[in-house]
Amino acid sequence: MKSNGLQVNQQRLGAVALLATAMVTLAGLALMWIVSPRVPYADQWLFYRHLIERPFAEVVLAADNGHREILPKLVRMAELKAFDADQSLQIMLGMLLALATFALLALMHWRAPLPFAQRCAGMLVAAVGIFWLGNERALAHSNDAIHAYLVTFFMATALTLVARGSPASESLRSLAASLCALAATFSFGSGIAVWPALLLVLALRRAPLRAWLPFSGGLLLALVLYLGGASEATTTTLSFDPSAQGLLLLRWLAAPFLYVFWPLLDSGIAAQLPAGIGRDICSSIAHAWTSAFGAAAQSTWPLAAFGLAGVAVFFLMCWRVWRAHDAGAVAVRIALGVAGFALSVGAVVGLSRANYFAVHPDQVQATRYLVWSSLFWCGLGMAFVLRMAAPQAAAGFALVLAIIIAPSEIWMGRLAANMRTVADRAALGGAVRVLDRAEPLGETRFEELAYLLPLFEQRRLAMYSWPETAWLGRMPPTSAVHAIEAHDVHAERIDNRFDSEGASITLCAPAATHALIVVLDASGYAIGLAQRDPGYAGDVFRGWIRGAPAVTTLSFVQRND
Repeated sequence: MKSNGLQVNQQRLGAVALLATAMVTLAGLALMWIVSPRVPYADQWLFYRHLIERPFAEVVLAADNGHREILPKLVRMAELKAFDADQSLQIMLGMLLALATFALLALMHWRAPLPFAQRCAGMLVAAVGIFWLGNERALAHSNDAIHAYLVTFFMATALTLVARGSPASESLRSLAASLCALAATFSFGSGIAVWPALLLVLALRRAPLRAWLPFSGGLLLALVLYLGGASEATTTTLSFDPSAQGLLLLRWLAAPFLYVFWPLLDSGIAAQLPAGIGRDICSSIAHAWTSAFGAAAQSTWPLAAFGLAGVAVFFLMCWRVWRAHDAGAVAVRIALGVAGFALSVGAVVGLSRANYFAVHPDQVQATRYLVWSSLFWCGLGMAFVLRMAAPQAAAGFALVLAIIIAPSEIWMGRLAANMRTVADRAALGGAVRVLDRAEPLGETRFEELAYLLPLFEQRRLAMYSWPETAWLGRMPPTSAVHAIEAHDVHAERIDNRFDSEGASITLCAPAATHALIVVLDASGYAIGLAQRDPGYAGDVFRGWIRGAPAVTTLSFVQRND
């Protein structure tokens, strides 16, 4: 009877973990679809410039900042040619790749010869590793999503192929895994780390020689193709200082810890919490942390100690799995392969970016790296759950982990939403040719934005594919628009980056049916655009107008459905 009760509890815990897995996964996918900017942002402006101005083959094969992004560039070209650079192709493909990565890891757990609760616990850890909103820089930016989740998909596929021994197809599996690693290598710089991850998994299962030969040949081919003809672009940033780079690696690995507990470590973030005892407690802890260790984003200890503990546990688990030589431990090998991949990415980053980090120490834990460092803890967590003796404890561990990271979903999600606002405001201002010098541009460089505008306008790309943008400087057709009643209209002259007279405008339009409003002057000519401000309930619009006309002379229209 006691045994039946225990089994029922395990089933219930497994079901709860499965529900939590679905919630975490859906939250990540929702962020990708809702928050990702529908206009270029950051490096995308430069990438599109290359695709427009340079020969196709030259652009695709060239290295960008040391990265060989052949496959992502093909996707960007398709986005440019077939979808007017509206980011929809990259967003949808990024979602599919992230989901496919998770599906491979989830299937690994589902097939494991373990109790239901333990398998569900592993799936929850996998979902957290892939879809934690701390990965917002990859999840909510289509450009990053493509190269990041191409790499993770090929990595998960390759590890799945080599984790299980099969005398009849050993060489074939190894060859297929090598092809996946090669594809990952030419998806982004971090893809090269798939090779040491495969090496680790083959070693953990003591694979025979016939499994190593295709792998060795594939690695040699990858190095020749990756470095050949572009050595200056890919190696000039390399440096070697084991002690300093070791500390960088440990800090880099600890980055997820920083963002999960951000309000407790950064007084600036704590001050943004709602007033009350919670904010007071967080502020006190953050001040104490800063006094003891310095600014969280720049301090070495104790974050490096946290990373060191993770590395120690990783090698200990690898040793035990190798010693045990359990033929059925396929899932554990894949989990450790994921952690080994992320650890290798950190090593590559440390080798290639050490000089940059010396000048910008706060960038070691930049959000663009979280998609990789969080995978280290994901792999470690999956392996830990899979090796636990008690299924209930495994499910409990995974659920506690999900609860701990839940608050960070809020502030990291808000960070992603702010990135979209910055991208949208910059693109809208570029289309109108009015953009305040004080307006934050995030990672977008104004010089690249300004250079691309005529090229985009000529080809009707991105914001120039909107009907409203085409009306700027002329009268919108009366049959294509309808009037909008607005109130609380405020316009303020700005220091325009485009060196012409302009103003920012804010208005409230409860009857608006679209997210974009066209601003007309007294003669009925379109002189500006305003978009719905996501920071408000939905009625507030903010935008830019040419010149500085009196507010009372302005009128507002929206396109018809």
